[in-house]
Amino acid sequence: MNKKKILKLLYRSFDEQLSSKDEKILTNYLKDSEWLRSEHKRTERIRQKVISAGSRNFKPFFAERVLRRLDEVSEKDRAFDILGNELSLVFKRVTFAAALLIVGLISWNITKSDHLSLRNAFSVPEITIEKVFEPFNQLGTE
Repeated sequence: MNKKKILKLLYRSFDEQLSSKDEKILTNYLKDSEWLRSEHKRTERIRQKVISAGSRNFKPFFAERVLRRLDEVSEKDRAFDILGNELSLVFKRVTFAAALLIVGLISWNITKSDHLSLRNAFSVPEITIEKVFEPFNQLGTE
């Protein structure tokens, strides 16, 4: 029997009466397997803790309180969803307006230039070595 099946059998043994055949199989595995014995002890400890803590921690109408809390959280999430949708709508409008403005500026620059080029479209001035060193040349001549 594989590990998964024997574990199922072990867990079933806590909740229901096993058949004599299953009881015998589980007993043999418990006798032979240290791992299964430790799992049996661990499960017993967990069950005892849950049983002892159950009456103390779960007050009446626990499920209703949990569901009400989940509804409150989901209402907050809905508010954030509405805010997010509104912001995305505004952002789309701003993006569209900015794109139109950029296209308009590029068109204006192209119509005012002598020839069609990417540099003229973005109104980037032509920079030459002479223009870069012109201020330094003027300093030297004074």
